[in-house]
Amino acid sequence: MRLSMHKKIKKIRNLVILACQILILSTLFFAQDSFRAQPLPPSSYVTLTPDSKILFGLSQGGSSALLEGWSGIEEWGVWSEKPVARMALDLQSQDLGAQTVRISVNYFYVGYSGGFKYSIFVNEKKYSDNIVSTISDDDSILIDLKSIAKGNNLSALIRFEFKALTSPKDLGVSEDSRLLGIGLKSVELIPTQKSD
Repeated sequence: MRLSMHKKIKKIRNLVILACQILILSTLFFAQDSFRAQPLPPSSYVTLTPDSKILFGLSQGGSSALLEGWSGIEEWGVWSEKPVARMALDLQSQDLGAQTVRISVNYFYVGYSGGFKYSIFVNEKKYSDNIVSTISDDDSILIDLKSIAKGNNLSALIRFEFKALTSPKDLGVSEDSRLLGIGLKSVELIPTQKSD
């Protein structure tokens, strides 16, 4: 009887050791992704007013607006790394329809035939199709809220859909194999520019 109990204890101990080894190996495997500076925090709608600016860099708080399709947070901001990337903003202003959402971005690569193509959706409705063929230091995406916002508040789910993506590894730039699209630096509400 004692021998049987000893075998059970030994078997349980071996199972615990095996479970610990699996946990350690899986932790090591996922830790090898050296391109992820910091995991994304749980997301929620982040409030944006004309008096505020959301920054997406390390320790700047904007990452809580990111839902899916984004890489790890870096010092300057965050890259999209999937064909679809989403973010959630709670837009608030006295006259929201007279505001524009300005998203400061980096484009990773625009050398595709016909340029870098992507679409923007706001609350599941297509807002625009975009083509970028040149890159500058002050690239930004503008979303005019005139036809979207009614009243003083809008919970905006913004979705980016990318037509083609490539990685730094594919271009021979580095060993980074993430499929990069746009890099978010900041987002703010600005008065809509009147067109002549």
